[in-house]
Amino acid sequence: KEKTIGGLAKTHGLIYFFKADCPYCTGFAPIVKMFAEKYNWNVMAISVDGSTSDMFPEARPDNGIAAALRIQSLPALIAYNAETNDVIPISYAMTSMDQLENNIMALVGETS
Repeated sequence: KEKTIGGLAKTHGLIYFFKADCPYCTGFAPIVKMFAEKYNWNVMAISVDGSTSDMFPEARPDNGIAAALRIQSLPALIAYNAETNDVIPISYAMTSMDQLENNIMALVGETS
């Protein structure tokens, strides 16, 4: 599982959508950060309300990408492949590290 998920970091990055007044976003941010560090994934954090994040101080304000990707609930975590422009939803809610791993494994057609 670790080899598969780590290998995907070579072709995919994560887009994390959040807003300041969302308690689930605040709770999910450390999990996203821990996942990204464990598997060496790059994360682009997008603030839909223009706020900042302690976990992602480099967060960018939403420039319309949330609407373009039809993000309707927060927090949201999307995997993105820049070469193929594939967008893969990973989570539309606060999720545990184990569940993130399982979601990604299911998307690549493997079960734990």
